[in-house]
Amino acid sequence: MWANIYKIRPLRALITRAAPGWAYNGFRARAKPMDWNGKKAAVSISFDIDYKDDIPQLKPILSLFDSYKFKASFACVGMWIEKFQREHSALVDHGHELINHTYSHPNNEELNPKKFSSLTSQEKLGEITKCSEICELALGYSPVGFRTPHFGSQHSSEVYSLLTEAGGFTYSSSTLAIATKSAGNPYKETNGIIEMPVASCPRHPFNTLDSFHCFRSSRSKHSPEEFVALFKQTVEDAKARGTLANYYFDPQDFSGKPGRAGLKHLEAILNSLGSQSDLLVGETKRIAEVFASKSKERKVSD
Repeated sequence: MWANIYKIRPLRALITRAAPGWAYNGFRARAKPMDWNGKKAAVSISFDIDYKDDIPQLKPILSLFDSYKFKASFACVGMWIEKFQREHSALVDHGHELINHTYSHPNNEELNPKKFSSLTSQEKLGEITKCSEICELALGYSPVGFRTPHFGSQHSSEVYSLLTEAGGFTYSSSTLAIATKSAGNPYKETNGIIEMPVASCPRHPFNTLDSFHCFRSSRSKHSPEEFVALFKQTVEDAKARGTLANYYFDPQDFSGKPGRAGLKHLEAILNSLGSQSDLLVGETKRIAEVFASKSKERKVSD
């Protein structure tokens, strides 16, 4: 039902205005509790390095994460790695995960204006493989995760076949929770690639709870304080249901500029996670590995 509604823009806009809570609770009620190594829920945070303005915020974000036991994931674009190799090397040096985010991030006015969905299959495959090659050559890192640029309408099931063809990938994180049949939990595609959906916003359930949505979207915005509160709300919802809470943010949105959050707001989010021992918190690939291992255990027991 919800996945079908997501495809109809006027209907989802109407529901968002009239009954966002009904929609959010309705789709989340379908989520089945999962085994997270004895923890109540799983949480992962990733950052998309899409634009040049994201680069200056990497260093302060890394410094902040050094105070916590868990790591984050960073979706990296090949062209930005080439131009800012030192900044991207620091991500690896600090123990964080790198996610393949294509070579040129199609539909990016700074790098490539073409939409990812308009590319041929071979062009898409080239975007994926070239990014991985640069990660390996420049950073000595081989990504196992992938994120479709701007996912949503740019993402399709073809991506999973391309990831299998490229080799080395175990998961994608390119879908919105409400648009999945799993109601936001991880699930396996037919070729074995795991999909790790991104959390929906409780007040705008057909949008991701990401920093762009909260601070730069022309249709819906939240204050930094509301952003932190919504994050905590969705984590509590995941704990109550035993599910995944997977988030992605843009580094530039923690610059403290007018209308944006500051590092203190990101720190509030990380503090809230660090203080809860009943959460499994880690890189997206780590959460995907736990899901995969539990899936194997269920097959054996069956």
